[in-house]
Amino acid sequence: MNSSINLKEADELRLKMLLNREMPPPFPDVAVKQAIEGLMRAAKPVSGIIAGDTRAGFYDTVTLVSPNDSKDFFKFSMVMPHEANVDKDLISIFMPVSLAVLGRKCGETVAWETRAGERSMQIISLEEVADNNSGFPGASNEMEGSM
Repeated sequence: MNSSINLKEADELRLKMLLNREMPPPFPDVAVKQAIEGLMRAAKPVSGIIAGDTRAGFYDTVTLVSPNDSKDFFKFSMVMPHEANVDKDLISIFMPVSLAVLGRKCGETVAWETRAGERSMQIISLEEVADNNSGFPGASNEMEGSM
């Protein structure tokens, strides 16, 4: 769980804009703001795509599976808070699972806090999609990474 976090330039820019309130509301509360700031301090920004090193980013589809039960899985895309729609598996970056996954690669185990305690799951699939906000630098091409 302690491997490196690599953030795409466009994702780093989105996080900065959220923190600076340059995006549509909702805005992060104090705890989420601190979590985002911690993530950004720990992350290494990267430009472009590094062959064989696909990392989870905004709008990518991520599939997680429990290390204890292969039938316990969760597939979602990380989005900006104003775009979140749980019914469509579009999960806000403000959610702990999104912050745990952002910048991580396929095969890593991530952990986040829930009301019931810590939850751990492994990233088993990443589908990197073309960025739907072309105004951001570093928009990616469609590609898949899997174990």
